[in-house]
Amino acid sequence: SLTLINNMGAGYHSSAGAMMSLAWFFFFDGFQIAKNENASEYTFVTWLPGLLAMLGFILIAFVVPEHIIGSDSDDGMFLTSNAADDGEVMRSKFLFMIGYFMVFAGLSVGIWKLIDPYTKPDSPTA
Repeated sequence: SLTLINNMGAGYHSSAGAMMSLAWFFFFDGFQIAKNENASEYTFVTWLPGLLAMLGFILIAFVVPEHIIGSDSDDGMFLTSNAADDGEVMRSKFLFMIGYFMVFAGLSVGIWKLIDPYTKPDSPTA
């Protein structure tokens, strides 16, 4: 798995960036169409799931995979004295953890915003 990560070429990374750009284009375009047709009000909370997930994935992209996948210790979790740079490994693990928390928070807020209108008593579907 680590050799697969090291052998990924520029085409893989370019296509991933193009897909993210395309996703954000459709995200903004959908908001504009919905805002014009429904004349509804979009607040910051509406944008929050996408922003949290995007920032989380950006943080995860800064992580060096070798620092997360394994180390020379038996458990592979804690830092050892034979790690190349203990501070850098710890920074990578911290960014990885915060990035996944942000992605999970974006997913949670997205589900909350999806379900919230249907849980109110004055909702037409309730």
